[in-house]
Amino acid sequence: MQEFLNVLKQPFTLGLLLGLLFFAVATYHLARAKLDLARFRRHLSDKLELEAKNLQDLRQEKERLAAENENLRIKSAQSNGDPHQNLQRELELLARAERHMNLNAPGFAGAWET
Repeated sequence: MQEFLNVLKQPFTLGLLLGLLFFAVATYHLARAKLDLARFRRHLSDKLELEAKNLQDLRQEKERLAAENENLRIKSAQSNGDPHQNLQRELELLARAERHMNLNAPGFAGAWET
């Protein structure tokens, strides 16, 4: 037992034990940092997957709306060539204007009746 205590009191043994202690602490922090890095990478991967899915959904919605817009533009162009549709559209505009004036102008209704 006395020889063991004499060996522990040697400067080399104290330095070796102190170095091993620092090595153990550094290894612990390194392992913890690697685990954190792996967790952050998984988090980033999940976030990028969600953003890619959202971007794909937005692109599909944009394509759908562009196709719908094109269909409406074609229907509108076709209806502009029909004289019956032009008269119907003009009648609708006049009815909207009359309704708007009846609601917003207080004296309009009486003047319109006469």
